[in-house]
Amino acid sequence: MFSETEERNLKDITELYGKVKELIIFCEENQEEFKINKEVSDFSPSAIQAVIPNYYSEIRPSVESITTDIIKLRNNKDIAQPSPELFNEYFRNVIKLQEMFKVIVIAKPSLIEYANKERKGKWSDVSLQIIVGIIIGAILVWVGLSG
Repeated sequence: MFSETEERNLKDITELYGKVKELIIFCEENQEEFKINKEVSDFSPSAIQAVIPNYYSEIRPSVESITTDIIKLRNNKDIAQPSPELFNEYFRNVIKLQEMFKVIVIAKPSLIEYANKERKGKWSDVSLQIIVGIIIGAILVWVGLSG
């Protein structure tokens, strides 16, 4: 049926199609969350640092770097002469983003738990300040009425 060259080319095209399809589906489903920072935007820096210690030192700088690389790759692509190397580099970058996104998604329940503890701690501090304020106010009123 096919020559060895044709079979090899067909195999290469099929593998490339699989990668492209995976890439397109991932990008469509995660377009909003893709630069990853949005996933953690509702959490305090202390919560992020406590739950994902390498977020500020590794993940965030990598996201910025990869995003810049992807923009460069898009600008340098030549539609008339598609480059498998260029596509593979783009694909590797998206896979890296996908892996980092997975780390964030897995850590999200812990981020929520940490944020809830932070809020409870802040509420306890506020409650204590209110109680101390009421006691001091009552003492001042009592001293003022006694004097």
